[in-house]
Amino acid sequence: MQRLWLWALTLPLAVAGSEVAHSVAYRLVIPGAAQRGEVLKETGHDYFSYVPLAAGFAGALLVLALARRVVLARRGVLGPRPSAAWVAAVPVLTFFLQEHLERLISEGAIPWGAALEPTFLPGLLLQLPMALLAYALVRMLLRGAEALGLALAKPEPQVPLLRPLLIPAPAEADAGPRKPVLALRCAGRAPPRLSLAR
Repeated sequence: MQRLWLWALTLPLAVAGSEVAHSVAYRLVIPGAAQRGEVLKETGHDYFSYVPLAAGFAGALLVLALARRVVLARRGVLGPRPSAAWVAAVPVLTFFLQEHLERLISEGAIPWGAALEPTFLPGLLLQLPMALLAYALVRMLLRGAEALGLALAKPEPQVPLLRPLLIPAPAEADAGPRKPVLALRCAGRAPPRLSLAR
């Protein structure tokens, strides 16, 4: 179950990184806004109007996953950490599938040449820095949530009302066993000696 919540935290950031790299790749390859808009329509990118809705859903999922991590850390349970390889693989796979799925939906046929499009390779290469950024962000958010949970779990220090008065014992020289004061004949006044003989 904890792995599922880890993916609820990781997946939105990885997919967001993939979408940013996707958008940047189209801006780099097709700099003109009008021409880029036309290409985006032709290649099945009409769904961009739903991106704010998807971002809101992903943000809510992210907040829920972080809140759960805070609660677990408060109880003293630290969950699993994300794997860098999986976080890096998600944007690359997302971009690859997205490009093919967009063309499949818009053209109605299997897009064998989608990988040969001029935007495909730059978009694929941009996925790696975005994946590293998503991984760093996930790690930072996890550390912050766990630190908050641990801070909430610490009990407040209790100050005792009365502190015992500790008087340090005098340092004694290592002179062997102590003799009783009466045996030293320097006791001053003392009770009279009792004689054992009658």
